[in-house]
Amino acid sequence: PYYTGFYLADLNKNLLCGSPGEIPKIKTCPHYAELVESTDFVISDYHLCQNTGEGVISIGYPVLDDEGEVIGVVNAGIDLKWFNHLAEQSNLPANSELIVFNQDRIILAHFPDPQMLVGAFMPNNRLTASMLDQMEGTTQGAGLDGVNRLYAFVPLWRGEKKVLLTIGIPSDVAYGPVNRRTIQNLALIAFTTFAAVAIAWRLGETSFLHPIKVI
Repeated sequence: PYYTGFYLADLNKNLLCGSPGEIPKIKTCPHYAELVESTDFVISDYHLCQNTGEGVISIGYPVLDDEGEVIGVVNAGIDLKWFNHLAEQSNLPANSELIVFNQDRIILAHFPDPQMLVGAFMPNNRLTASMLDQMEGTTQGAGLDGVNRLYAFVPLWRGEKKVLLTIGIPSDVAYGPVNRRTIQNLALIAFTTFAAVAIAWRLGETSFLHPIKVI
């Protein structure tokens, strides 16, 4: 279910066979051109399929004759929808966000709204620029829906084109335990300080002020 299609083609851009109902646009397919020039297994960059509009990665292999000459190519596309299924099964906190996007800011996969956002652009803002610049790390900012989140991101593909996987967790959820611990620590410090002042005042009253008053 995670494959988008399959085809076998010759070197003249003629489709010899393919998956039912799919007519790949190999004449304008960059991956086909890359396959024709290769003599080994080829993995494409993450991109949007020209046929389905889905985020895919294409994998292919040149077909060789008995003399080792390339006479055709075979190719299959893998759908990135499995990222969305992965997010659904990972028990992320409510209002969390998973995004896969490339250096052109095109969204290749998105959870929880893939139908609406796949193929759209990431906003050209500080958050997106920070992710593309660092390629790995954490940052904070407003997501596509305006919710403030803490984002962790890593590169999925280290080819010529940058592709990032990022997961954002609402800031109030991410920092909730830290904030609660901070409040507890502040309360403890305040109580300790009050107790220390009270004890110091009592000691000063009995050991210093009282003898002076007696004198």
